[in-house]
Amino acid sequence: MEWSFKQLSDWRAATGSVNRLKETNVKHAQKIKAKWVTPDAGCLKLNVDANIVPGSSSFAIGMILRDHSGQYLRGKVMKFEREVYVFEAEMVGIEDALSWILVKTEGKVCIESDSLLALAVQAVNEGSSNQFEIGHTIQACRLTLAARSNVSVQHVRRLANRAAYLMERIPYELNSYIDVMSPPCNVLESMMYDVLST
Repeated sequence: MEWSFKQLSDWRAATGSVNRLKETNVKHAQKIKAKWVTPDAGCLKLNVDANIVPGSSSFAIGMILRDHSGQYLRGKVMKFEREVYVFEAEMVGIEDALSWILVKTEGKVCIESDSLLALAVQAVNEGSSNQFEIGHTIQACRLTLAARSNVSVQHVRRLANRAAYLMERIPYELNSYIDVMSPPCNVLESMMYDVLST
């Protein structure tokens, strides 16, 4: 009986958290960036996007690191063979972006994601405990952010994250990643548009 009551309580807490996150996102929808904005001088911006491949049990993550002038510094694409929900794929993307940035730079970095309803970004930035199945991933992201005060995670709209969206669509083999040293052709036009529209 006690176990069942705890399960029901945990479920209510988890669904309540999701509903609160959705409500918060709707209230702040006007503030979300609709186009890519260059970071401040001396800062870097890392855009990350996750995609579940339709009709398969795999998902892909793409990320692109740029400086204050919009200059491409580095990119990364990954593909995993496992079935996940969109929220989990986005959390894996943010976690990997945080790990990757720890190795690549020590300066100020803003990580941007267009995660569905901003749930992944809010889960990382929210200070309360969570009941999600991937709570360990969320906690790992929070610990990394706590250790690096010069790194932040923000939510943006799809148009502001288009370069990362295009990166994750680069074809490659399952269960591997590619460190992309120069911008792929399909990303160049989007990068040029980002810089010209700022």
